[in-house]
Amino acid sequence: MTDQILYSSAKKAAVLAQYEAAEDTQDPGADVSLTTPDGEEAVSAGAGGMESGEAETAQPEVGPASSQEEASQAESGETEDGDAVQEQPPAAPQKPAETDISSPQNGGHQEDREPLPGEEPLPEKVGFAEKETAAGQEGQILFSETQVVAPPAASPGAGALLPVSFGVLVTLGITVLLLWMRHRHPGGSARWRSVVGGFRTASVHELGARDEQQDAFCIAGLEAPEGGVLAAVADGMGGLVDSGQVSRSLVDALGKGFTPSDEATPARRLQLLFRQALEQVEDLQKGQTAQSGSTLVMGLIQGNGLSWLSVGDSRIYLWRSGGLIQLNRDHDFSHDLTLLALQGDMTLQEADQDPRRENLTSFIGRGFPRKVEWNPEPVSLCTGDKVVLVSDGVYRALSQEEMARCLQGDASRAARALQAAVTKKDLPQQDNFTAVILEKV
Repeated sequence: MTDQILYSSAKKAAVLAQYEAAEDTQDPGADVSLTTPDGEEAVSAGAGGMESGEAETAQPEVGPASSQEEASQAESGETEDGDAVQEQPPAAPQKPAETDISSPQNGGHQEDREPLPGEEPLPEKVGFAEKETAAGQEGQILFSETQVVAPPAASPGAGALLPVSFGVLVTLGITVLLLWMRHRHPGGSARWRSVVGGFRTASVHELGARDEQQDAFCIAGLEAPEGGVLAAVADGMGGLVDSGQVSRSLVDALGKGFTPSDEATPARRLQLLFRQALEQVEDLQKGQTAQSGSTLVMGLIQGNGLSWLSVGDSRIYLWRSGGLIQLNRDHDFSHDLTLLALQGDMTLQEADQDPRRENLTSFIGRGFPRKVEWNPEPVSLCTGDKVVLVSDGVYRALSQEEMARCLQGDASRAARALQAAVTKKDLPQQDNFTAVILEKV
């Protein structure tokens, strides 16, 4: 059991002064007996004691006391000065982790002995604690590190919530900006109309992941469908300059130049409209040195027949009873590479993996296109058939089977399904995508 006696400030100073005087006259390693001014018990310690500068903050602690002293103090419950004696329960022996003060002759450990009459413990510096030694080496005086009390952590308040609130605001701002960029163009949504003259029509016109909308489309003739209904999609070439202006010029010329008539065959009407659109683009590009271009696909429904004309890689499909058929052919280098493979100049695998496959071999914007394709005779349509014109942003994002599933419903549902399917893909390089649907009812 360890007893701790609390000294007053005056007694502390007197004990320290007596201890320093004795230290100056003793040999190193000799025991020093101190007596307090009040005639209280003194403690014997080695010469390796504390420095005098530590006295101002010292707090006396007592090593192991004799059984007689413990009994007498336990009965009285207080010291001679009236200070209360605080008993501490015995602690489990611990291995000392600090530097101890001991006599050098005994190998750094102080031998256990009975305290002499009149001895009492040497005062120690405030903040130093007494620790018991392991394996029965009690009574050894140890230095411990000064205990540093950290201030209590501040409770979370408005300051802690500020970074969270700022992060939420930044996230909302970015979301709003992305939505605005996605829908800043007027045509960036699915549109559908009610049944007009035996047709349902719908369209999808989206920006995708691009900064500029270079697709354009038009639907004309709905006011007098008996004279024919025209739909067109043009896709400006992204690698060239002002290609979006070319695509818009094409559909503008087609929409304004189309007039309901049955005087010419559908194929000839498409050819004449194509010639007018080319002339408008040529006028637009006069004096320009920069190269620009666009693809074009047109579909004309007159009566129960469908006629089409195309340049480039925009496509026209016929959906019927769940099946989807591409009517035109892409004007890109994949066709030429396949012909080279068939001639033995390369393997079919090399042709399929050639990076030039998607390069256009015909487009509008640099003189007359190298290839223009149309069907001489109309394709007969049935009730429920859908004619679908798309830019490559649709069919490069969706397989033909996925597109066919999206087209199961009526024109308006089909347009929404196509838009949702392409958006769900979330392709990082998603091109502008446009689709026009004409459904015969």
